[in-house]
Amino acid sequence: MQISITPRKETDRGGVVLMPLLRNIPVGRKEWELTTCPKCGAKCWRDPLTDYVVEHQGATAMCTFCALREGVKIG
Repeated sequence: MQISITPRKETDRGGVVLMPLLRNIPVGRKEWELTTCPKCGAKCWRDPLTDYVVEHQGATAMCTFCALREGVKIG
C-alpha cells in the first residue's frame, strides 16, 4: 500500500485533513482546539487552518487513525 501525505496547495480540492489524536499528542499547540473526530468520536486536535481547508477546498477532517483507514479504501 502506498499513501502520499503532502502539504496542501491553494488549488487542491477534496481529500482529507488529518487531526492529531489526543492519545498520541497529549499536549497540543496553543492554537489547537480539542474536538472529536466526526467519524469515530475519538478526542483529537483541530488546527484553525482545518476550518478553512474544509470550507474552501471541500476536504473532510478526521483523526489520523480514520484517515489512514480511509486511505486504504481510496488507494
